Amino acid sequence: MIKQLFQLAVLSLLLGLGLTGATAAPIDPTNEIKIIASDGGKDDLFGYSISLDGTRMAVGAYRAKVGSNDSQGKVYIYDFDGTNWNETAVLTADDGIASDLFGWSVSLSGDRIAVGSHWANVGTNIYQGAAYIFDLNGGTWTQTQKLTADDGAPFDQFSNALSLDGNRLIIGARNADPNNTPTNYQGVAYVFDLSGGAWNQSAKLVASDGAADAEFGHSVSLDGDRIVVGAPSTNVGNNISQGQVYVYDLNGANWDETAKLTATGGWLFGSSVSLDGNRLAVGDRFAKVGSNLKQGIAHIFDLSGTTWNESAKLTASDGSEKDSFGMAISLEGDRVAVGAHNADANGDVDRGETYVFDLSGTTWSETKFMASDGTKGDEYGINVAVDGDVLAVGAWSAVVNGNNSQGAVYVYGKPVPATYNIEVEVNGLTKALLERRSLNLNAKQGVSPQAKALDSELVLQNNGGDDLTITKDGSYTFATPVPKGSRFDVTVKTLPNKVNCTLTGGSGVAGVNTGGIAISCKALKTGAQRIPSLGNTALALLMLAFAATAWFIHRRRLTVR
Repeated sequence: MIKQLFQLAVLSLLLGLGLTGATAAPIDPTNEIKIIASDGGKDDLFGYSISLDGTRMAVGAYRAKVGSNDSQGKVYIYDFDGTNWNETAVLTADDGIASDLFGWSVSLSGDRIAVGSHWANVGTNIYQGAAYIFDLNGGTWTQTQKLTADDGAPFDQFSNALSLDGNRLIIGARNADPNNTPTNYQGVAYVFDLSGGAWNQSAKLVASDGAADAEFGHSVSLDGDRIVVGAPSTNVGNNISQGQVYVYDLNGANWDETAKLTATGGWLFGSSVSLDGNRLAVGDRFAKVGSNLKQGIAHIFDLSGTTWNESAKLTASDGSEKDSFGMAISLEGDRVAVGAHNADANGDVDRGETYVFDLSGTTWSETKFMASDGTKGDEYGINVAVDGDVLAVGAWSAVVNGNNSQGAVYVYGKPVPATYNIEVEVNGLTKALLERRSLNLNAKQGVSPQAKALDSELVLQNNGGDDLTITKDGSYTFATPVPKGSRFDVTVKTLPNKVNCTLTGGSGVAGVNTGGIAISCKALKTGAQRIPSLGNTALALLMLAFAATAWFIHRRRLTVR
């Protein structure tokens, strides 16, 4: 079991896994850091996609030029050192070409990132789309696999949206058709799981009531064994593009569609989705608010039993027509960030705004964010990411150093990395040691007490240096917590004599892999047993008797000859 230990800057608070309800201090909109690409250029659209995980951030610039390839695309990695966000890597596809749009979507999970390239050609299929997996190994980000749909077709736009959670990935293909009907645009979502060092397509999700032009897979969000897929162009009754959202839960080896959600009066409901446990946030970016067309709404749903109930409907306190509030949405616990990239601010058309809502009791309280140096046309809020006490907002059309639409990202708050206690459940060790002793396998006269103690100890090690000594069954915790997003790697360093132990779930990413780490031990069975309780003198006499017998037999053979 991995128990989550959040260390908040304002509150000294301990949360167990899955517990919520505490109210964090609001993020300060004046504590702003502006981030731009080190090699940014005109029309890069840096900030169109953002993913934030603890002290690490990924930013996509899907129109960035790579060599002579226009719009091949790049993804930038930033790590926070306690003061600054430092650009630590720039990622590109190893087979990228012009107009791939690599970086259209990004999703970060610890030391792993998934990147969408939804216009990539696959074989002769134009715009089929592909996704790329990169892993951080030894300080270097390495492309480890390229993913495509096993039934992909031209114009599918596979990876227009994706969501990564540890060893699982959900990928949307909003233009794909389950039956490969050209220009149907019903949409499909694909599940990939990492097994045996390789990512394999494990499921294909299709809406139970899917129809042409629904764009199922336009937005996706994954949290463990639950997936949410948005289909914002779905017609509901006579309402064109009202939109729907589908919830899937893993049941054994199957993903069951367990809920279908919509909103009365919705318009592009499902434009954005964000899932965190039993809570779901959905963007409805063209929804009418009062008399304001296309102002937008963010809907909050909470799971009670087996039913998802809409618990809140959030709107901007100063919202106006055509804001597109809900174009981007990001949820974590009792906090949700909503982008309104077309909002006019301070007289600047399409300058953009972002709103963060914090839940206290039953009330969601609003804090508004704007770029301190923003201007017209920046479209600040095109994408948002919230993680703990940190908010990141993309302004993809921002002018930087005279470069139109180079783009920028604004970060608010200071990440305080959560740490996780790495716990191990040990079973069978006590019984194995008792069985071994009953066979006198542990009886060693003349051996030092220190040696006997080592002979009865199981020693585990985490990340090559944190040792944990175990002598009986129970739950044990390594001394050194692991920061959220960092890897843990538990190994067996020392086994007790004549005992075999099997380790499961020993490796993963803190805060991502919630499966238990377990050790199961058994005494080794052997047909031979040591002679019980022989001291040094008795053993010496026995050996002397064997030698004398051998000498006698040898002499008899010589006499016979």
